Parts: sequence; structure tokens; C-alpha cells
Amino acid sequence: MNADFNVGFIHEQSFGEQMFNRASLNEFHGEKVGDLIDRALERFDNSIVGLDSAIANDNKLLKMLGDDPMMPEYEAALRKHLVELNVNELPRIGRDLRKVETLRDILLVLQSEFIALREMTQKTTAATRALQPQIDQGLFVVTVLEGNTPFNQAKVSLGFGRGDVEAFMSYACHATILAVQDSWPLGFQFLLDPKKERAATVAPPAPTTPPDPIIKVGGCSIGGSNILASWLLITGLVGGLWVKPKIARRAQRSQGRES
Repeated sequence: MNADFNVGFIHEQSFGEQMFNRASLNEFHGEKVGDLIDRALERFDNSIVGLDSAIANDNKLLKMLGDDPMMPEYEAALRKHLVELNVNELPRIGRDLRKVETLRDILLVLQSEFIALREMTQKTTAATRALQPQIDQGLFVVTVLEGNTPFNQAKVSLGFGRGDVEAFMSYACHATILAVQDSWPLGFQFLLDPKKERAATVAPPAPTTPPDPIIKVGGCSIGGSNILASWLLITGLVGGLWVKPKIARRAQRSQGRES
């Protein structure tokens, strides 16, 4: 989900914004900028595909979580870090304004935020396409500088919206990673060699119900209570240590192609 958002959405919109900026500068020099605007719109359309993928993966994670309770140690740690990081004080653009206290809350709010971003992106592309007559006449910059136009309203709102969702996702994911670390070694059991003896934690309760179903993740067997840990590490650590460097590399390659 992090890759869908950071690469599929943020990365695409960043290059779309660059095309808009280049169009404004080039028009000052008397150049036609229709091609640059078309390239910007293509990037923004691509970003909607990234959001759709993020929404779909968010739904998969919600389905994976189900209604089963999480580990009490993890839930307590997550609540603590959500408060310490002021996650509930961050601005939101979606309709879901619930107080975030659990992993399910985070996923539901993110789903709402992604949907809102999708709507804002569609409004921006529609307002841009409505400017086609002005763009053809070389009046794109003049129209933009007029101020309170549908294009400016949509584009400015989208810019603030991106920042708000990025902040919420970053702080919420950070809280989940800290919660996993606090509940060590419970949260990392699925990383251990299954052939070795498990680390002693707390005495297991008497078996009164069937054990959690075993799920395979990357060759490792994890129980239902550890699904949250796998998601946290995969989205948090992979998002922080792999996605950002990849964005930088892709940005350099794309910049070379665009110039």
C-alpha cells in the first residue's frame, strides 16, 4: 500500500506538477504549452490508478484483520504512540473523522483519505481540460494568475490535501512500527527461524479454542495474531527503507527523459 501511494500517486503527481510549472515558464517565452499540459494530465491520470491500487490493498488488509482482537500488548503500545505522535490532531480531508486508536482505525481513515484524494484529483484534471481553449490561445498563465478560478481552487486544494494525507500516513505508520518494537518479541515471532525454539514470552492459555490459522508470508509461517506485525514491517520498514530510495532513482531517470 505504501508503494501504491508513494510511487503510484505521489511520484506521478510530482512529475505532473513539474510539467505544469514548465508550461507556465515556457508560455512566458511565447511557446505553445499544450503538449506539456497533456503530459501533466497523463501523470495525474496515472496517479488515480495508483490510488485505486492503494484503496484495493487497504481493503485486503482490512479483510485480513477481520474482527479478531489484536495482541493486548500491541494494542496498548499503539494507543500510546498514536497519542505521543499527535496523530489524531493531524488535519484530514476525508469524511472519516473517527478517533484513531487501533490498526483498523488507521486503515479505515486511510481508505477515506485516499478516496478524497481521488475525487480532488479528478476535479483538478476536469478543471484543467476545461481550460483547453485558453491553452490553445497561449493564455494558460494569464488564466492561472486570475486567481479564484475552478482550476486554481482545485489545484491548490489538491496540493494541501496531498500534504495532509502524507503526514497522516507517515505518523500513523511510524506509530505502528514503534508499537511492534515495544511488544518485542511478540511482534517479531514470524521473523524467527521456525526450526528454532520460540522465544519465551508469556505462558500460553489453556487450549480452549482452535489455534489461529497459519498464513504463509514470504516463506514464513505466521499466526493470525502476528498478521499485524507482518503488515507493519512490510509497509513501514519497506516503505521507509526501500520505497523512498526507489523514488529517488526513478525521479532521476524520469527527469532525464523529461528534459
